[in-house]
Amino acid sequence: MAINPTSSLPEKFTGNILILMFLIFSLAGIRFWLEKEAGAVPYPYWLAVSDDAIAVLYGDSIYVSDTKGTIVRTIHIPDYILPCQLSWHNNDLLVSDWRNHAVHLFSASGISSIPLQGGPQIDAHLNAVIDERHNTIYVTDSGGNRIHTYDSEGRYIRSFGTFGLGRGALSSPKDIRFRDNLLYVGNVMRSGVDVFSTDGTFIKSVVEPKGNRLDNLITDFDVAEDRIATIECNVLFEHCRIAVYDGTGMLLNTIPHPAGPVSVGDIALRKSIVYVSDTVNRKVTRYYVGTLDNLGPASTDLNALGTSYNSRYNALKNASRITVIALILCFIPLALLYRHYKRSRKDEHFVDRSSNKNELKGAYTGRNMTKIIIQRDKDWRDKLRAYNVYVDGKAVGNLRQDSKLEFDLTPGNHNIQLKIDWCKSNVLSITATDGQIAMLECGNNVKKPLMALLYISIWRGKYLWLREKR
Repeated sequence: MAINPTSSLPEKFTGNILILMFLIFSLAGIRFWLEKEAGAVPYPYWLAVSDDAIAVLYGDSIYVSDTKGTIVRTIHIPDYILPCQLSWHNNDLLVSDWRNHAVHLFSASGISSIPLQGGPQIDAHLNAVIDERHNTIYVTDSGGNRIHTYDSEGRYIRSFGTFGLGRGALSSPKDIRFRDNLLYVGNVMRSGVDVFSTDGTFIKSVVEPKGNRLDNLITDFDVAEDRIATIECNVLFEHCRIAVYDGTGMLLNTIPHPAGPVSVGDIALRKSIVYVSDTVNRKVTRYYVGTLDNLGPASTDLNALGTSYNSRYNALKNASRITVIALILCFIPLALLYRHYKRSRKDEHFVDRSSNKNELKGAYTGRNMTKIIIQRDKDWRDKLRAYNVYVDGKAVGNLRQDSKLEFDLTPGNHNIQLKIDWCKSNVLSITATDGQIAMLECGNNVKKPLMALLYISIWRGKYLWLREKR
């Protein structure tokens, strides 16, 4: 009988390739979903502190905690609002809306919105303060490097300020505070806090970090009594710090920002306490203004909320890391598959199937032989795949599901093994004698689908089993 040496990629390997590609795309999709979910876990950002309450924005909700640390109010921010500031105005919370160029006041009775009408278009970050005495709203325009004024109905009045890097000039003005009838304006790129009168007249610079301004950009600040607290970062956000200055601009203390170098939150100052949102650990922490000693969480309920969010975030990130490891492991079988395919083209031989019987005759024939019959029953595992049968390292045929393979062996000791791509069975040693008939059976060791990845990689030598029929 002729032996046809063939090694057809579609016949032998397509099934495993499809399985591996399905696993790879599934794992990639799962990782994408996990990263998306992790990115959506809320963290504290904008802060507002009064004598009676602490308000912090977590995702699309504002949580208000009393001085005892209990959350007493939760405000949901509508989807159409994109907050870029949170501050107290009397007993209401003021939220600047970047998307709609509006100022919203959240009170116990609901939302009162003031759309900013007329004047220059604001295309960047904006903060607002309200001067009730003069019925005026002051708004920073960090993209236009100006301060715009509006009446209490949101109608444009005028603008002041010019771009520059000197004292009194504006360069990406972001934060603004209204205190003692004066406007305190924080410039990010000029790195300083300047004081203006309500008519736009420059009065003085109160904070000017020393050294290269690109190493100490003031991203956020707050004013209380005779102290000014700032968050300062370098232009690449490789390092950040909290700094406290006195009323004359003298630097008093600094500490590294608790959220680390890549994520900067907000800062609030009330009396002798500095409040900082830690966006990485999802906490709001208090510091004593005089020494910047850590005084612990700003609120027990807010701390518990942040801990729960942080646990969820870490669980999602850990699951994402596991999917990355699984993706890497999936490429190991692909490499082994290619290696086995290259080798199989040299030494793998298949035998023609009989047209009338569901059996194959092997490569060993002659008189005084031992007949070997290997039975493979029906199973869902490897349903469309064939097991290749080797005797003493030489291919003698293959076995498809619910079939048997018969072949003869010369008397003596022989080793029989099954292979499918790079995976194998145990080696079964038999001693063949004249006229003997040996019945064998085989199958797949993968009991659970989740174990398949281990059996096609680490345990690939145990993927199949072969034994004498019981």
